Amino acid sequence: MRGLARELTKDNQYVVFSIDYRRVNDPEGDAKPNYMHNLIEDVFSAMIHIREHAAEYGLDPDRIAVTGDSAGGHLSEAAATLCTMIGDGGFGQLEGLYEYKPSYVPAG
Repeated sequence: MRGLARELTKDNQYVVFSIDYRRVNDPEGDAKPNYMHNLIEDVFSAMIHIREHAAEYGLDPDRIAVTGDSAGGHLSEAAATLCTMIGDGGFGQLEGLYEYKPSYVPAG
């Protein structure tokens, strides 16, 4: 993805972010392993951060595109199609309720 990022930024028309996320079944210091919904929540968190700081980055917060390769492609698709499921109800904690709760939420 570095090559694509370099191409997109050549003419200073785009700002590129490389988003990191937790790995499935890897606790990475957490008390329990991570699941797919945790990774998607990390991507939503990054997007919230980008929108919140758009002016600092010199971008329009209403014009964000996502792309990725392999797992990043899957997470890009999830970011584009599952945003209506952002909430604080938890993911599968209550029967029939599946909401992605970003790990980063700005005040207010």
